[in-house]
Amino acid sequence: MCQYSTWYYLNTITGEVRSFHCGSWLCEDHRGLVAYHWATRVAGARPERMITLTNIPKDKTRAYLAFKHLVENFRRDGYAFEYCRFLEVGTRTGMYHFHLAQKGDFIPKHYLSERCVANGLGKITDIRRCKGLGPAWYMAKYITKEGAPQGWRKVAYSRGFFQGEPEFESEPGWVLVKPACLPV
Repeated sequence: MCQYSTWYYLNTITGEVRSFHCGSWLCEDHRGLVAYHWATRVAGARPERMITLTNIPKDKTRAYLAFKHLVENFRRDGYAFEYCRFLEVGTRTGMYHFHLAQKGDFIPKHYLSERCVANGLGKITDIRRCKGLGPAWYMAKYITKEGAPQGWRKVAYSRGFFQGEPEFESEPGWVLVKPACLPV
């Protein structure tokens, strides 16, 4: 059980109560809400394409550096490229994959594969245009999977991916209530 399961938001003006969730991928109680948040946020950003990079290095530093260089290659070669990236560990094979929601220019598959190999990310890639609710369902499938290795980021995104998303403004009167522990 989540240590924050008894916490809640209280509106001191109206008395209305809203649930609170910890926002951790590791929390079994709230993981589904975190995944739902990310899936709807990605869908709301209206990505143009979904990209899969398979068989990325299992060494976190190598994988992150290779991905950083890949994005730099795209931008240096004149491609507009914004992304939201999710990590998946294959349940049958144990292979690491990056799944990306992408906005910007189309990257030809042969160029994508060539750049991935050059940067140490493996040659098997896939790129597809988004249609309808496809991005939300595609990403939700991978967002909700367990198994992100210790220390790896489950999600990362470029600065421009969520550009235009409304800023969160807190409503007046809401406070987070942390109930005192009851004696056993």
